[in-house]
Amino acid sequence: MPSQIPTPIRALLVEDQQLVLDALALLLTSSANQLLIEVVGKASNGREAVSMASELRPDLIVMDVAMPVMSGPDAVYEIRRRNDKVKILMLSAHHSQQEIDTSRQSGADGYALKHGGREALLNDIESIFNHQGVFPDNSAEAPLPSVQLTRRERQVLKLLAEGYKNQGIAELLFISSRTVEKHRASLTKKLGVSSLHQLIDAARESGLLQ
Repeated sequence: MPSQIPTPIRALLVEDQQLVLDALALLLTSSANQLLIEVVGKASNGREAVSMASELRPDLIVMDVAMPVMSGPDAVYEIRRRNDKVKILMLSAHHSQQEIDTSRQSGADGYALKHGGREALLNDIESIFNHQGVFPDNSAEAPLPSVQLTRRERQVLKLLAEGYKNQGIAELLFISSRTVEKHRASLTKKLGVSSLHQLIDAARESGLLQ
């Protein structure tokens, strides 16, 4: 095993489905694995992941792309601002070029599919510790939507789609309600809509909520 791989690898797992989270923990800590991994924390949403990453300082974070409260890529961006050494592997049920690109841009080290199997997942983890990015080539997929949103606009949009009101979004993102309203106005303008319902529908159709 290369010397740059910690023994054990202290891992933080981030997944909002408890059954999947427990199964992932069992898979990664199996004695049959070629890597020695210790799960030191589990988070069920992106915001919790940011907090636990700062507290636990893990060697590895394995995180679902689609997370409540704060998306996986947004959480990675916040974690990466505080810690440039932790290795981060994104997990997804979809082979989406948009998710791959967003994960890469956020600062993740790799992107793996949930149905890829144990060996593939462990190989991906080993690769990122050896400074080899793991991002599938998915160039045959449809191009990214032409609408370009800022990171904060994406955060506000996702929370609006989850049913949060302005004040709730402001509290979660540590910004003012007035700032949330400005982001909403910018979103409706960029997507060419006039109501919240139309905004959410247009965002879904454009693939902006993936």
